[in-house]
Amino acid sequence: MIRIQWLLALIVACAAVPGCGKGGDARPAGERDTERKNPIAKKPLKLFSDKQSQEWKNSEAKLEAEKRAMAYKDKNSVYVTPNKPDPLRSKPFGLKDALAGLTGKGPLKAVIETSVGNITCELLEKEQPLAVAHFVGLARGTRPWWDPAQGLWSDQPFYKANPVYQVRPGEAFFAGCPMGLGFAEVGFRTIVGVPGSDLLDKPYILSMPLAKRTPSIGPQFLITAKPDVVSETAILPIGRCGNEDVITKLVSLELTPTGRPVENVVVRNITITR
Repeated sequence: MIRIQWLLALIVACAAVPGCGKGGDARPAGERDTERKNPIAKKPLKLFSDKQSQEWKNSEAKLEAEKRAMAYKDKNSVYVTPNKPDPLRSKPFGLKDALAGLTGKGPLKAVIETSVGNITCELLEKEQPLAVAHFVGLARGTRPWWDPAQGLWSDQPFYKANPVYQVRPGEAFFAGCPMGLGFAEVGFRTIVGVPGSDLLDKPYILSMPLAKRTPSIGPQFLITAKPDVVSETAILPIGRCGNEDVITKLVSLELTPTGRPVENVVVRNITITR
């Protein structure tokens, strides 16, 4: 009986309040309409107002990487034999070609922008000129590469919006495969010398995996966080890297059982500078 009386009193009280029972908002209609028109006006999100913010750039790169991976998937493979001739054919491709149009003096560097932070590596242009030309040519788009998703030879920067597809905890992270599987090809390989570098016993080294049958490199690369990292294949050092804190973060990420980061991590771009 007491509960019924309480409910009746509540109904009577509600009837005296404009808007009660119609959404529960007794504010004037004008105020309610203003909020409906601009629901985030009182709390603007920086992510949507600042396209130069790291959050915006990371979100944009992750979305682009997902679209790119899907385009590769639609072609059923990360490796498709080119059906058009290589624009360079048998023409040698060296550092001069890779660096065409680049200005400045000083050591050749690669700034690897990731969604975790930037890593700057000084490239071994004198010790490994062919391998560095290969890496720089892909990074800048000065070396045409076969894009199986588009069915053409592309002059766009290859490493833009690439996932970090594997992490070895505390040891190294791998990138350079748009579909995130680790065996994408770009329509050509560069034959390089067998590695004999003393950098293999040092940490924070930018390297490229070598094919098992021939000493050649494709597009994949890795950055180590400790000395003497063991890979399924031999690796060729092509640069010394700084920003150890960013590398440490990358090799300390939470991983899936397959060794891929739980949260998508991408290489946004690689910029070559002097």
